[in-house]
Amino acid sequence: MFKKACFALGMILLVGSAVWMALRPAGTDGNPGERVIAYVNQEPIEVREFALFLDRAKANVFSYFHRKYGAEDSPSFWTSNFAGEVPLELAKRAAMEELAAVKVQQLMAREYGVLEDIGYGAFLENLSRENERRKQAARNGQAIYGPLQYDESGYYRYVYSNAVIELKKVWSEREVFLRRMNGGGAMKN
Repeated sequence: MFKKACFALGMILLVGSAVWMALRPAGTDGNPGERVIAYVNQEPIEVREFALFLDRAKANVFSYFHRKYGAEDSPSFWTSNFAGEVPLELAKRAAMEELAAVKVQQLMAREYGVLEDIGYGAFLENLSRENERRKQAARNGQAIYGPLQYDESGYYRYVYSNAVIELKKVWSEREVFLRRMNGGGAMKN
């Protein structure tokens, strides 16, 4: 029941976010010089963060147009019209949908204390610190697990996937706690 409630809450937040993004004007916010292109529950989405998702969406979109229409890569591919479908518009929509869902999960992770700051500026600062830590560890001959240096996309996936794992643990522990408080599944001595 708790999982269903969380799923329902997530869906409500996602739909609400889509409405919010459509109604709220984009502008600059947060870090000076960073362009905010949308908001999810008042949390800004910056161009650079959106670009990560757009890059990932482009591969799937290209594959779709290649299979469905036999489209080939060309300078005009992304702006061509295929029976009313434009690849770049489809990629942007897919990227924003995925990013909105990720942002809702990040908001939940922040709410449950899994992540402290979900802004993209903070993410970039953490990436820089982590890469510097890895560089120093390599110089000192210490073991480094994973790449010597993360790129933005790889580190974003790493941080996000770990946050989701931790959030699931928190929810699971909370569900067990609530069951015990409600008399179900109480431990016997």
